[in-house]
Amino acid sequence: MELLYNPDQISEEEIKATFVARQPLIDEIVSIIEEQPDGAGVQHLVIIGPRGLGKTTALLMVKFGIKDRGLADKWQAVKFTEESPSVYDLADFWIEVLKLLVADTADKELERRVAEVEAKYSDNDDLQEAALALIKDWRRHHGKRLVLLVDNFDTILEQINDERDNARLRDVLMNDDTVMLI
Repeated sequence: MELLYNPDQISEEEIKATFVARQPLIDEIVSIIEEQPDGAGVQHLVIIGPRGLGKTTALLMVKFGIKDRGLADKWQAVKFTEESPSVYDLADFWIEVLKLLVADTADKELERRVAEVEAKYSDNDDLQEAALALIKDWRRHHGKRLVLLVDNFDTILEQINDERDNARLRDVLMNDDTVMLI
């Protein structure tokens, strides 16, 4: 019974078989991803709704849609869990992106480099810059941009709660084509 409330633990086939109400929304979101321009000016998206509406399932369907529409050669979906209790600053956010990327791709070299960066930089500003640089390096090496599928992003922003980190994140989202945030 608990799987009904935790879509991340349900199989892709079962989610697809039971997802009916919002398929036009998913198709529209995947089309927006497909039409993103190269360079700055990426259009980010926000899905707003009350608890239990199906936002987590919708994010999973976007991840599946990227693969099903043949966009996986240009886009790498990185799906955050519903809760992100370890994210308290921008460095944590970028490290979480990297760890989820490692989990999705099984990229051992990236895993090694993430561990190196975490061990090398104790200063928060240096760590966040190094982590973002590693994300950009992964993007260049693989030729893929990242679609960050972040559940409860408002909670993450509240946890970060730092004007400089918020400004840095805003700068990346506005002026860099490495990530698209949904």
